[in-house]
Amino acid sequence: MSMPLILIVVVCIVSMSGFAIIWIARQKGFTTKQTVDPVPQKVYADGERKE
Repeated sequence: MSMPLILIVVVCIVSMSGFAIIWIARQKGFTTKQTVDPVPQKVYADGERKE
């Protein structure tokens, strides 16, 4: 096998894997955005959370 052929095969495998990971993440509703509660339930002045 020649070097360009090996590189083409490796690039194809990596790109298909990346596409599959992105596609599955979108199907599952994965997001990188952090969710923040707009109205916290228990907030204390000293920064402690007591439950």
